[in-house]
Amino acid sequence: MDLSNIVVANLKEAHTLERVLAEINKQLPNCISVSDIDSWDALEANRSYLEAVIRATSKNNEQLFLSKEAEYIFYLTELGEDEKMTKLGVTKIHYKSREKARDLKNRISQCIHPDSAHYKRATEAQASLNEWFEGVKLHAKR
Repeated sequence: MDLSNIVVANLKEAHTLERVLAEINKQLPNCISVSDIDSWDALEANRSYLEAVIRATSKNNEQLFLSKEAEYIFYLTELGEDEKMTKLGVTKIHYKSREKARDLKNRISQCIHPDSAHYKRATEAQASLNEWFEGVKLHAKR
């Protein structure tokens, strides 16, 4: 559902608020919910925020980030675990091969390391990446 082209008044005529919110919820990351929206007016008031979140977490969002560093930092600090791993390109092979996981971690780390990435949340993002890799090391084959 592309909220930017939708007039809330038109939605009111065709759908229930619950149905519209359920459709929006399907497009949002797990860490964000529309449960606080309890009226059509509240939906309209939050529309631009919801649009931005949906665009930022959609599959074709590369153009929304200022840099690859910003994109990785967003994924590592803002998304739930499943979405984070998907956006970072983590697949089953990374959980089976410690070497593959290390290569991916190192590639991402080169972008986001706090010594080179000058973003406020770079340290938090690096910690999240390191935490993932420590978990992989416990289970992956050498």
